[in-house]
Amino acid sequence: MDRLARAILAAAERPTDQPWACNVVDPVDRDYSGLARRIAEILDWEWEPRKVPFEDADHPWQTGHPVLASDRRLRDTLGVGPDQPDPDDALRETVEWLWEHREEILAGEAR
Repeated sequence: MDRLARAILAAAERPTDQPWACNVVDPVDRDYSGLARRIAEILDWEWEPRKVPFEDADHPWQTGHPVLASDRRLRDTLGVGPDQPDPDDALRETVEWLWEHREEILAGEAR
């Protein structure tokens, strides 16, 4: 959220005549297994990865091609650097908050 807030503030400070797209993406290139591995490290969890055949995967993005997004406009035009905030710190803070509030989230009470 901090990265998104920085992008919105930077865009508000640099108005343009025409709207233009700007990706606010994680500057760390992680696939799902890499993200799961990092979350497991944060939560001090261990498990053995299991290969799942592509056709057996139940995921809304079940696709044979990667999803790529560039944050060049975010960095070059709006001046939001890849370390704003530090991606690993932001992931850790998010995972820790979600874990601490999991009961409220599951009950639909998180604010």
